[in-house]
Amino acid sequence: MPTIAINLRNKAIAERLFAYPNEGHENDTLEETIHHYFSDSLSREGLANFTIAPGGDDAGYLVQITLADASVAEQISITLSGFF
Repeated sequence: MPTIAINLRNKAIAERLFAYPNEGHENDTLEETIHHYFSDSLSREGLANFTIAPGGDDAGYLVQITLADASVAEQISITLSGFF
């Protein structure tokens, strides 16, 4: 299964990008917030077989997404890399 990595730059930028902590979800970690965002986004695209692993440190922050289909992974990588 191919894995793509989306670079969110660093933790401070990721916190601003995902409005962390989200109102009503103050107990969620940054990783849970990012996981929820990407999971919802991929589900809206009709995808069901994927795993999401956000993480990093103050210097660098990535989201790794594993998808079943290599061509779909490539399309998602291009789309999300352009956005982030």
